[in-house]
Amino acid sequence: MAFPKVSVIFKGIAANAVKRGDRGIVVVIFLLILRVFVMSIKISVLEDKLRNLTEEIAVRNNMSEKK
Repeated sequence: MAFPKVSVIFKGIAANAVKRGDRGIVVVIFLLILRVFVMSIKISVLEDKLRNLTEEIAVRNNMSEKK
C-alpha cells in the first residue's frame, strides 16, 4: 500500500516545517492527506457499485441461458 510510504514522507516534511514555525505547509499537507482519504472512500464506493453491477449482469445472463 502507498499510504505508509506517503505518511513517512509527509511526517518528515511536517516535522521540519513545525521546527521552522511554518504552519502553512503543515496545513497544506493535512489538506492533501484529507483529500487522499476522501478519494479512497469514493473509490471504495465505486468498486462496490462495480462489484454489484457485475453480479447483477452475471445473474441476468445465467437466467437468460436457462430459458
